[in-house]
Amino acid sequence: MEQDDKKTIELIQKHICNRSTDSERHELINWLKSTNNHDSVTKSPQEVWQMIDTKEANPITKNERLVLHNEVFQLLNKNNKQQNTIQKNSYTTLFRFVAVLAIIFSATLSIYVSQKKDLQTVLYTQQETKQGEQKKIQLIDGTKITLNATSKIIIPSNFNNDSRLITLEGEAFFDVAPNTEKPFIIKSGDAQIKVLGTSFNVKAYDTNELIAVTVSTGKVNVSFKNENMQLNLVPNEHLVVNKITGDFEKKTLTENNYAQWQNGTLYFDKETLQTVVKELNRKYNQQIILQTGLEKYIISGMHDNKSLEAVVKAICYTTKLKFKNSNENILIYKDTKH
Repeated sequence: MEQDDKKTIELIQKHICNRSTDSERHELINWLKSTNNHDSVTKSPQEVWQMIDTKEANPITKNERLVLHNEVFQLLNKNNKQQNTIQKNSYTTLFRFVAVLAIIFSATLSIYVSQKKDLQTVLYTQQETKQGEQKKIQLIDGTKITLNATSKIIIPSNFNNDSRLITLEGEAFFDVAPNTEKPFIIKSGDAQIKVLGTSFNVKAYDTNELIAVTVSTGKVNVSFKNENMQLNLVPNEHLVVNKITGDFEKKTLTENNYAQWQNGTLYFDKETLQTVVKELNRKYNQQIILQTGLEKYIISGMHDNKSLEAVVKAICYTTKLKFKNSNENILIYKDTKH
């Protein structure tokens, strides 16, 4: 049972320090609810107490620790006496043990065990836009979001309770309401963007290789791929991260035009033609088809509230390419006759 003890203590340790994964929390719940596991902790109370690492815990008073220390001992002793008897409420005793540990370490207990419910239900709502659409959203904390075309944000029902975390797919401009005690966190794929109160643009479409963050005001922290890379951005700094390779480029802008899409303006800064076509399809809700082999052409420029045809004409002029209407679509191609 030595290995079982180690695994059980590890699950409890991770949970009370708020470091457990979803699968580990489910495993702990199943262990707590299983009457067959009521005797799985074979170590003495003193051994269990010593195995729990308190370094990550918040301090409590000496008297509080003594009282709770004794209660844990009583619970464990009671459980050890019941090792040979499977009782209907055995997992409740074990749950009390974990709950007491959670109080000792001033950690938030996020799992609730009952006969009817495994987890506290967290519901999710989402706001999304279609091709050619923009949407303005205000969250309950006062944060204002402008969502670009074919984009989506996912908001948990416990948003602004203990934390402010949302998920983004696509592009959005954020004007985050300040709250020094609750950082605003945006997750998008492997990237995480963390702020207290600032305004910035995030472009993170699933179909794009690159994620881009551009800061207008305040300070933004960006981490990527399990926080192995962390960078801070200040106003007029622009960060581009390749989702596949992990390569990144950070630069300071003389003029920040990356959020001009809110005003109907298109801005391209050394973008591949393939990326530009994807953006045009999203904005104008019309299918543009790119001839194979033209994907890597580099496009730069600003197009202020122009029609799709005007933008395509400008692109073809600078690249020496051609375009034509084809079955209600637009085809961009290279004229091989010249």
